Amino acid sequence: HTSTDPITVVATIETRRDEPAVGALAVGRVLRTYSAAALDAVEVPHPSPVVRRLTGTGSVAEAAALLAAREHGCGELVVAKQRGRGVTVALAR
Repeated sequence: HTSTDPITVVATIETRRDEPAVGALAVGRVLRTYSAAALDAVEVPHPSPVVRRLTGTGSVAEAAALLAAREHGCGELVVAKQRGRGVTVALAR
């Protein structure tokens, strides 16, 4: 994370708040967490039945990114969810 890093907020579901990877990513940034119900109320382009079964919401990455962006007066998904080994991310502004 540098002073020119455009990512200022890390957002996820409440149940992931204390995970080491989330903490590491959030160093120097604002961490926002949301309930499954709040995330589930967000319309996203790529909901997942698997994520819904595991977390109670059809989206964590995209919904959390959008909610965090909306707190700053924005709310546009810039990068749809990208899945990796044990991680899914999305970017919104």
